[in-house]
Amino acid sequence: MPEITPENTHSKNNSILIAEDDTSNFLLLKVYLKNAKYDILHAHDGQEAIDMVTNNTPVSLILMDIKMPIKNGFQAVKEIKVYKPDIPIIALTAYAMSGDRDKALKAGFDEYIAKPVSKDDLFELISKYISISKTNN
Repeated sequence: MPEITPENTHSKNNSILIAEDDTSNFLLLKVYLKNAKYDILHAHDGQEAIDMVTNNTPVSLILMDIKMPIKNGFQAVKEIKVYKPDIPIIALTAYAMSGDRDKALKAGFDEYIAKPVSKDDLFELISKYISISKTNN
């Protein structure tokens, strides 16, 4: 499997933070992004995501599960947006109900996508905010 490596892009850095407590969901997103030239970071809960951002870990974009332990996605997005309002944060949820998209956007998420996430939909959303270069492998 090709290694994910940084490359100069339009963003300030080359990292995507995946805030996801379920290992299989994290690994699926990582596989989707395997040919993208970005460093993939992993936060296991909302508090860890907050800590990474507030400790100045370079992050271009955050993919954040809504249902996580310690602090859920709604709590985490509010705290992150206070500290770093320009980081795009995409909500990920398996519990897609009518009105959830509006609730997520009102809470501070920039975008919303329901699980199971399709690779094409994911890349379309990410490309709205950061440039994704791919290897040919």
